[in-house]
Amino acid sequence: MEKKIAIVTGGTGFLGSHWIKSLLLKNFDIISLTRQERAQSPLARVTAILHNIECPFELLSNVRAIKSDLEENLCGIQGEDLRFLESIGKAAEFYHIAADVSYENREKIFKTNLEGVRNVLELIAKIGTKRFHYFGTAYRGDIEGRLMEDYLENGE
Repeated sequence: MEKKIAIVTGGTGFLGSHWIKSLLLKNFDIISLTRQERAQSPLARVTAILHNIECPFELLSNVRAIKSDLEENLCGIQGEDLRFLESIGKAAEFYHIAADVSYENREKIFKTNLEGVRNVLELIAKIGTKRFHYFGTAYRGDIEGRLMEDYLENGE
Protein backbone atom coordinates (compact mmCIF):
# COMPACT_ATOMS: atom_id res chain seq x y z
CA MET A 1 0.00 0.00 0.00
CA GLU A 2 1.32 3.45 -0.95
CA LYS A 3 2.27 5.78 1.90
CA LYS A 4 0.37 9.03 2.15
CA ILE A 5 1.50 12.12 4.04
CA ALA A 6 -0.63 14.16 6.45
CA ILE A 7 0.39 17.44 8.03
CA VAL A 8 -1.69 17.97 11.18
CA THR A 9 -2.17 20.82 13.65
CA GLY A 10 -3.76 20.07 17.01
CA GLY A 11 -2.25 16.62 17.32
CA THR A 12 -1.98 16.86 21.11
CA GLY A 13 -5.68 17.58 21.55
CA PHE A 14 -8.53 15.10 21.81
CA LEU A 15 -9.71 15.32 18.19
CA GLY A 16 -6.25 15.72 16.70
CA SER A 17 -4.68 12.78 18.53
CA HIS A 18 -7.52 10.44 17.58
CA TRP A 19 -7.37 11.69 13.99
CA ILE A 20 -3.61 11.05 13.84
CA LYS A 21 -4.17 7.54 15.20
CA SER A 22 -6.80 6.85 12.53
CA LEU A 23 -4.48 8.14 9.79
CA LEU A 24 -1.59 6.03 11.07
CA LEU A 25 -3.83 2.97 10.92
CA LYS A 26 -4.51 3.88 7.26
CA ASN A 27 -0.76 3.87 6.47
CA PHE A 28 -0.13 7.66 6.56
CA ASP A 29 3.13 9.28 7.54
CA ILE A 30 2.32 12.12 9.96
CA ILE A 31 3.93 15.52 10.29
CA SER A 32 2.52 17.06 13.46
CA LEU A 33 2.88 20.83 13.82
CA THR A 34 3.07 21.13 17.59
CA ARG A 35 3.85 23.75 20.23
CA GLN A 36 6.87 23.39 22.47
CA GLU A 37 5.69 23.24 26.06
CA ARG A 38 7.94 23.39 29.06
CA ALA A 39 10.86 20.97 28.71
CA GLN A 40 8.95 18.44 26.59
CA SER A 41 9.73 18.39 22.87
CA PRO A 42 6.90 18.47 20.31
CA LEU A 43 7.62 14.85 19.35
CA ALA A 44 7.61 13.70 22.97
CA ARG A 45 4.25 15.45 23.51
CA VAL A 46 2.62 13.87 20.46
CA THR A 47 3.95 10.35 21.01
CA ALA A 48 3.02 10.40 24.72
CA ILE A 49 -0.56 11.29 23.88
CA LEU A 50 -0.73 8.69 21.11
CA HIS A 51 0.57 6.11 23.56
CA ASN A 52 -2.15 7.13 26.05
CA ILE A 53 -4.88 6.50 23.47
CA GLU A 54 -3.39 3.09 22.68
CA CYS A 55 -1.96 3.84 19.29
CA PRO A 56 0.09 0.78 18.23
CA PHE A 57 3.70 1.35 19.25
CA GLU A 58 5.10 0.26 15.88
CA LEU A 59 3.21 3.11 14.15
CA LEU A 60 4.82 5.86 16.25
CA SER A 61 7.94 5.74 14.06
CA ASN A 62 5.74 7.18 11.27
CA VAL A 63 5.25 10.41 13.24
CA ARG A 64 7.48 13.45 12.91
CA ALA A 65 6.82 16.61 14.94
CA ILE A 66 7.81 20.11 13.96
CA LYS A 67 7.83 22.91 16.51
CA SER A 68 5.25 25.50 15.51
CA ASP A 69 3.11 28.33 16.84
CA LEU A 70 -0.19 29.23 15.17
CA GLU A 71 0.13 32.81 16.39
CA GLU A 72 3.23 33.45 14.25
CA ASN A 73 3.60 33.99 10.50
CA LEU A 74 3.96 30.66 8.69
CA CYS A 75 3.09 29.12 12.07
CA GLY A 76 6.59 29.99 13.25
CA ILE A 77 8.16 27.43 10.90
CA GLN A 78 11.38 28.42 9.18
CA GLY A 79 14.76 27.17 8.02
CA GLU A 80 15.24 23.44 7.58
CA ASP A 81 11.72 22.60 8.78
CA LEU A 82 10.15 24.97 6.24
CA ARG A 83 12.32 23.56 3.44
CA PHE A 84 11.25 20.03 4.45
CA LEU A 85 7.55 21.00 4.32
CA GLU A 86 8.09 22.63 0.92
CA SER A 87 9.65 19.39 -0.33
CA ILE A 88 6.58 17.31 0.63
CA GLY A 89 3.85 19.96 0.47
CA LYS A 90 2.37 19.08 -2.91
CA ALA A 91 2.03 15.41 -1.93
CA ALA A 92 0.60 16.04 1.53
CA GLU A 93 -2.89 16.54 2.89
CA PHE A 94 -3.21 19.26 5.53
CA TYR A 95 -5.56 18.82 8.51
CA HIS A 96 -6.04 21.93 10.63
CA ILE A 97 -7.54 20.76 13.93
CA ALA A 98 -5.83 23.04 16.48
CA ALA A 99 -7.96 25.55 18.35
CA ASP A 100 -8.14 27.40 21.64
CA VAL A 101 -11.33 26.33 23.39
CA SER A 102 -10.60 27.76 26.84
CA TYR A 103 -12.94 30.76 26.41
CA GLU A 104 -11.17 32.45 29.32
CA ASN A 105 -9.15 34.96 27.34
CA ARG A 106 -10.97 36.41 24.31
CA GLU A 107 -7.81 38.01 22.91
CA LYS A 108 -5.97 34.67 23.01
CA ILE A 109 -8.95 32.87 21.45
CA PHE A 110 -9.10 35.30 18.52
CA LYS A 111 -5.33 35.23 18.10
CA THR A 112 -5.27 31.42 17.92
CA ASN A 113 -8.58 30.72 16.20
CA LEU A 114 -8.71 33.58 13.70
CA GLU A 115 -5.15 34.74 13.11
CA GLY A 116 -4.01 31.12 13.52
CA VAL A 117 -6.17 30.06 10.58
CA ARG A 118 -4.70 32.88 8.50
CA ASN A 119 -1.20 31.74 9.42
CA VAL A 120 -2.05 28.13 8.52
CA LEU A 121 -3.42 29.24 5.14
CA GLU A 122 -0.27 31.30 4.56
CA LEU A 123 1.84 28.21 5.34
CA ILE A 124 -0.24 26.03 3.01
CA ALA A 125 0.22 28.53 0.17
CA LYS A 126 3.97 28.62 0.83
CA ILE A 127 4.47 24.84 0.84
CA GLY A 128 2.08 24.14 -2.03
CA THR A 129 -0.38 21.79 -0.34
CA LYS A 130 -3.46 21.23 -2.50
CA ARG A 131 -5.75 19.39 -0.04
CA PHE A 132 -6.82 21.29 3.08
CA HIS A 133 -9.23 19.95 5.71
CA TYR A 134 -10.52 22.21 8.49
CA PHE A 135 -11.94 20.80 11.71
CA GLY A 136 -13.92 23.08 14.02
CA THR A 137 -15.16 22.67 17.54
CA ALA A 138 -17.04 24.71 20.10
CA TYR A 139 -18.61 24.22 23.47
CA ARG A 140 -20.80 26.07 25.88
CA GLY A 141 -19.97 25.46 29.52
CA ASP A 142 -23.35 26.32 31.04
CA ILE A 143 -25.28 23.49 29.33
CA GLU A 144 -25.21 19.82 30.22
CA GLY A 145 -25.93 17.13 27.67
CA ARG A 146 -26.39 17.56 23.97
CA LEU A 147 -26.42 21.05 22.46
CA MET A 148 -28.39 21.43 19.23
CA GLU A 149 -27.76 24.27 16.77
CA ASP A 150 -31.27 25.67 17.07
CA TYR A 151 -30.68 26.24 20.81
CA LEU A 152 -28.04 28.89 20.18
CA GLU A 153 -29.01 32.52 20.19
CA ASN A 154 -28.12 34.83 17.29
CA GLY A 155 -24.51 35.87 17.32
CA GLU A 156 -23.17 32.81 19.14
